[in-house]
Amino acid sequence: MLARQGPLRLVPQRSRSVVDPAGCYELDDLAPGPATIVVSAPGYAPSPELAVELPAAGGEAVADAALEAGGRIDGRVRDEQSDAPLPGARVTVEGALSSAASTFPLLAEGTSDADGRFTLAGLPARVSLFVAASGHHARVVGVDVPRGGAGAVDVALRPTAVGEEPRVDLTGIGAVLATRDDALAVAQAMPGSGAAEVGLARGDLILRVDGRPVTELGFSGAVDAIRGAEGTSVVLTIRRGDQTFDVAVPRRLVRG
Repeated sequence: MLARQGPLRLVPQRSRSVVDPAGCYELDDLAPGPATIVVSAPGYAPSPELAVELPAAGGEAVADAALEAGGRIDGRVRDEQSDAPLPGARVTVEGALSSAASTFPLLAEGTSDADGRFTLAGLPARVSLFVAASGHHARVVGVDVPRGGAGAVDVALRPTAVGEEPRVDLTGIGAVLATRDDALAVAQAMPGSGAAEVGLARGDLILRVDGRPVTELGFSGAVDAIRGAEGTSVVLTIRRGDQTFDVAVPRRLVRG
């Protein structure tokens, strides 16, 4: 169960692992009022958010979910300089469910094999992968996942220098974002980034990502949609003072 903290942010409040042949689940001792439920199962993509109104003590709300088979990603992790495979790299899916307690992993995770290869299954249509390996800077990669099919991703990690602390590289527009009412606010546009190139500045408000309202996507979903493959672009609808306009922002690799 997720609690809404503003129009864009959902925070896990209660989770439970259930093994039931009938597919039934139950959460009790909940405070009355509006709530959001997300249902997940191994091999399936998480359900859409289910809005429910929890009744007073003694009442019961029903939230049925129909899960779809998630997509699969087959990937390879390699050293950026030598192109050698990186075994033992940790690959996890970022998202609001990652901090929820559960017997089963709510979001996919895996480790690369001796050839640097990994497979993640049960994924939604778009995910952000966090990839980390010993002696290398970590990297966040946005990936589009074919529904019910398999996609591929190649992740090159930058080795750390002697005595250097590992940081996080990512591909995106190069902007620090925060929630502000029903929009994402630009807190900073990094020098040399796509955001800086098109003139995005502190205080600009992002209302839509490729035509989809950020209130529909939520904070995590909007960030996932803004991230993407290096060399592509994303169309953002921006509100700046009394003006609202669309701008195509190029995605680039941003070094941590």
